[in-house]
Amino acid sequence: PGGTGCPLNSLRTMEKEALREFRNELETELKDNILLWWMKYSPDREHGGFHGHIDHQNQAVKGVGKGAVLNARILWTFSAAHRAYPDQDYLSMAERAYKYILDNFLDKDFGGVYWEIDEQGGILSSRKQIYAIAFTIYALAEYHMACGDPQAKDLAIACFEDIEFFAFDPINKGYTEALNRQWE
Repeated sequence: PGGTGCPLNSLRTMEKEALREFRNELETELKDNILLWWMKYSPDREHGGFHGHIDHQNQAVKGVGKGAVLNARILWTFSAAHRAYPDQDYLSMAERAYKYILDNFLDKDFGGVYWEIDEQGGILSSRKQIYAIAFTIYALAEYHMACGDPQAKDLAIACFEDIEFFAFDPINKGYTEALNRQWE
């Protein structure tokens, strides 16, 4: 048992090779299909940020709002992709998402992020959805780890503190999911 001629060692070698091939297939799918598709079709080159809806022919649907969750997920994805596979194109997408969130979703008066904006960046829904703010925290933290931007870290902490201060229910020990712009 355990020698080079052992069938168990041969099986382990085959398993390792199969896992290596599977990993390569997954990386190819991620880089050449998923990330590439988002880089090609999701940027809104007319109004900034990213399209709120793209149809089955890869065409942007006009007049559709842009959600905080989608934009935060794009920021997180490309920040994480850049950390895993250092690539300037991934970092550029993350920077685009970060800037768009700062300029359009971040509520500079009351904290948190808006739930939804229109194509041009006007507020469609200013409510504070904890779901969207949580995704924004994940995204800002990942972006900070990808490029070291201290403002991203500070904003993630501020959003977390807003949730704790405004959304935590001390009586029931849970969180309110949705509040208005002023956190009521």
